[in-house]
Amino acid sequence: MSPIAQAATILSLSLLSLSQLSVAAPVVLTHHLQPKRYNHQLPNAHKWDTYTALPTTTATSDWNSNDGSSWDNSGNSNSDGSWNDNTDSWAPAPTTTTSAWSSSPTTSSSASNGNAGTDLSAKPPRPQTDKLRGVNLGGWLVLEQWITPSLFSKASGGPVDEWTWGQNQDKGHATQLLQQHWDTWITQDDFRQIAAAGLNSVRIPIGTWAFALYDGEPYITGAQAYLDKAIGWAQQYGIQVLIDLHGAPGSQNGFDNSGHAGDMNWPNQQSYVDFTVKVISQIAQKYTQAQYRQTVTAIFLLNEPAGFKGGNLIDALRGYHNQAINVVRQADSTITVILHDAFMTPSYWNGDNNGDKNLIMDTHYYHAFDPAVQALNWQGQIQRVCDAAGLFTGANKPVMAAEWSLAIGGNNLGTDNYGDFLRRFFDVQTQTFEKFGAGWTFWCWKTENSAEWSYKDSLANGWIPQDPTKHTYSYESLCGGGGGGAVATNNNNNGGGSSSGGDNSNNNNNNGGDSGNSWNNNGNDNSNGNNSGNGNNNGGGGGKKGGKKGGNGGGGGNGGWNGN
Repeated sequence: MSPIAQAATILSLSLLSLSQLSVAAPVVLTHHLQPKRYNHQLPNAHKWDTYTALPTTTATSDWNSNDGSSWDNSGNSNSDGSWNDNTDSWAPAPTTTTSAWSSSPTTSSSASNGNAGTDLSAKPPRPQTDKLRGVNLGGWLVLEQWITPSLFSKASGGPVDEWTWGQNQDKGHATQLLQQHWDTWITQDDFRQIAAAGLNSVRIPIGTWAFALYDGEPYITGAQAYLDKAIGWAQQYGIQVLIDLHGAPGSQNGFDNSGHAGDMNWPNQQSYVDFTVKVISQIAQKYTQAQYRQTVTAIFLLNEPAGFKGGNLIDALRGYHNQAINVVRQADSTITVILHDAFMTPSYWNGDNNGDKNLIMDTHYYHAFDPAVQALNWQGQIQRVCDAAGLFTGANKPVMAAEWSLAIGGNNLGTDNYGDFLRRFFDVQTQTFEKFGAGWTFWCWKTENSAEWSYKDSLANGWIPQDPTKHTYSYESLCGGGGGGAVATNNNNNGGGSSSGGDNSNNNNNNGGDSGNSWNNNGNDNSNGNNSGNGNNNGGGGGKKGGKKGGNGGGGGNGGWNGN
């Protein structure tokens, strides 16, 4: 995901408190946007109302949409199969029961009332993980030029994303290069290294085109077989897989990581949304089967829909969330469903989907794109993370940081104590995400030449500990024991403590405190409201008690450490 800002679309979270947020004035979190906009327009000549299913699925699903288009996977078994524990080999997976539904499905022939489509008594229990600690397998099954520039240098026709990869060059050449990339960028040895690094999860970005092609899409197909391989490797090493639907037809954000850089058209055509629901249904029907249950523990419904672009994105997204959650629950009642906050902050969605106890909100937290954040000295960078605890405690659902990195946009890079700053930066981010949230997945596991974006390189450089639970610096030494309240307006607290407190009085599920949210795939409600309070905080220690009017911040802390 290209680490270059489009600053005009970004508001610094460090300049706002949660008390200033409203529906009318959403906050845009910093994001790795594109160096420039590419206008590869979707052809207007197409009705975009037909769908081509790919022969790599195991679910049998037939439906008829209102416009007469059809979706038929019957008889298309997975030639690669799935990992079989009994034979320690790849074997064809059994097909699921047939499910038939309309464009706006509400029932299933094999499930009703939100219960799983297969007998839960026949399924093994899902693993319970206190906190997610993982990495994204970025640049693998969804291409991003900045992650693997050498791959794009071999291509012809100047592709800039996966759409133009298939559109601009000979299909045979494009397929050969992509197949080589899929075979080599992530292998079984990467999973061995990920497990050895003490991580318990991987988030795997993948596009809708891995499961079915929307009419006219030029994508090269075949990625689903590699997702299946990855799940097998993860199972071998005891790693949880979080399937992340990263790209959808029409593009939900206009970024290259959606598959098609350019305009955001996904919310503007209902058939795009309906198609995405159908792909989510296909994912859920397949990957909630018994053989995947202890490995595939979550589904991200859609990566980074760009709420800050306005239009009808939020309305379309709300409708999509409702439909997509419904089809997932038709397949399985307990798999965790994860919703990105659309750059509107997690608490923006407090009124949505509160009846489902297996939802997690996802926020992406970066320092590399906003010039105001880049201008902070190192202590200001640390303090900004301390002050971001309110992103997590302000929501009434568990929140995870599914994307973040060590990049800060070039501020004093390469100085003698830069490595020590990065160690502090890793420790403060991971401890904040775990103390107040459900955990984290770093973006990303590896890149070709951007070490601060590579967990693997950062580990080798000594910026990240060999065991991510063994911190060099404690949260208290970095944040003064505060946090837990609203995002503060003062990011450069002289005392080094947290500008904590904040208005959490409306959050009955405030997770403040040391326990935070736990990750539970069995449907239990793990929101911990014990630390929600009504008193005012005075200094760095009071942040986890909430407080109606917020605290005064600044107390205690690390003595005003300044890496510069």
